[in-house]
Amino acid sequence: MQERNKGRLAGLVAGLVVGTTLAVTLNASADGIANPTQQQALDGLETARNYILTHPDAPLPTTPPATTTIRPTTNPPITETPQPSATTPSGDAGFVSGMPWQSGVNPQSQNRTNVAAFQTMRGRPVDVIVIHPARDNWSALNANWAYTDPIPANYKGHLVFSMPLWPGNGSVGTNYNTEWTAWANRVEALDPKTDVRLAWEMNLPNPWHLNASNRTAWIAAFKRAAGSIKAACPTCTITWNPNWGNDQTGTDSRTAFQEVKSFVDVYGIDYYDAWNPVLSDADNVSRANQTRSLADSYNYAIANGKKFALPEWGVGCNGSGCQWAGHAGGDNPRFINHVYNWLKTKPANTIAYEAYFDEPASYIHSELRSPTVNPNSAAAYRTQVSALAD
Repeated sequence: MQERNKGRLAGLVAGLVVGTTLAVTLNASADGIANPTQQQALDGLETARNYILTHPDAPLPTTPPATTTIRPTTNPPITETPQPSATTPSGDAGFVSGMPWQSGVNPQSQNRTNVAAFQTMRGRPVDVIVIHPARDNWSALNANWAYTDPIPANYKGHLVFSMPLWPGNGSVGTNYNTEWTAWANRVEALDPKTDVRLAWEMNLPNPWHLNASNRTAWIAAFKRAAGSIKAACPTCTITWNPNWGNDQTGTDSRTAFQEVKSFVDVYGIDYYDAWNPVLSDADNVSRANQTRSLADSYNYAIANGKKFALPEWGVGCNGSGCQWAGHAGGDNPRFINHVYNWLKTKPANTIAYEAYFDEPASYIHSELRSPTVNPNSAAAYRTQVSALAD
């Protein structure tokens, strides 16, 4: 699924300076804040984000442009020599969820309150949080909110970052070694076992997609980025993450994978209950075994010496206004059971991580944390997680 993380909202929020005009103004009238503390400023920023979401056409107060401090680096220049694969983010016992593999959430709209609500809903802490920074430019990719807002206090799990291969104002042929090295230094300080979904869903028509005309430059860009990340953060990992099913960009993503797989630690797919949904016992079997679906992608990962992941998965609404209207399962507990029952057939140490896509927006309505959105799917999810954590 493309452009899913409210890019306009994230881009606007990235332009706010924490603790200044908009963030403080929206809280100050009620709380009398004149000189906010850091926490009050963060709370103000959250309020500002919610204001933008609920008032999309309202004019914004003028604020100074955001600045981003990137940790300086002394790393030597990066070459395209592959780095050794680091330990993948799964395989050892003792995950905080108590589950056999790392299990987590894509917390739309990227805040710790939603992570906490998701953990409460499922009755277990999460092992991974999948973060989607804004991607208009490098300043947006480095905006502080993405590295603070989604992460609860005293969080014990790991982070997964969804990163484009180049920013929105960039190009496939530009060398971003310096930017990638600085970014990797930053995430290493935050979580040295960060996983990077580099150029995720490159087989869909996203702005950073792989196609026949940019293939050579795209592969070179992937090698540069992955090499820079691994040189600066040796214990970070890289996930190769197409969308499940056939490539939609006019080239073969698996052929491209073969050229970069020495830089990759995990092979994953994003997997949703659509085109077509799992509505019967027969669907469980046929869907899992479709080309480039669960079984095929898992077998391909193992054959290439990689662990398997589901960085995004979830149910999807089926009514008017839904992106898969007429081709999705809605509140479908069968799909939840389909995914977890299939995962349970695989050795746990071959599964890197899975993360549910918890999105309340009307285009998908995959949210489970609300008791009213997908109650049957949420109940199935809780039952599965509880059984796996026992």
